[in-house]
Amino acid sequence: MMLAAVLSCRENRTQSGPFARIAGEAIGASLRLPNMATEEFLSCLSRGALEKAAAAEGVRVEVRAKDTRARMVGRFTDGTFVYPGALFRLAPEDLTAAAERRHGHTGTGWVGPVTGADGEGDSPAEPEDGYEDDAGDLREAA
Repeated sequence: MMLAAVLSCRENRTQSGPFARIAGEAIGASLRLPNMATEEFLSCLSRGALEKAAAAEGVRVEVRAKDTRARMVGRFTDGTFVYPGALFRLAPEDLTAAAERRHGHTGTGWVGPVTGADGEGDSPAEPEDGYEDDAGDLREAA
């Protein structure tokens, strides 16, 4: 059950998506994805996403999305089309975010290791009741 949660590819409270994509890339899972040039799959894409995918694959974009989908299906009858967003790889923004989390910094300050919440800045916290002075002696607060 724990492994299923970790490798779920979901971008929810578990944030398992990046880890699942790394694991999928390590075992070559993208090579096992089915042909996505089907009417059922392509009809789920927005018009902009469909046109972008068609242009990237050298398929002429038609006036009607239905015609563009038909051209995509026809183009890949003997091949395999895998939508780029379905591949098991990290996007550049995911790599940047992972590097920031690994180093414990965001663009505005530090990230608390326990809560993951952004801090106010990179300055150390102020001492509370007592603190060590330069000589190393513990002084009491007045």
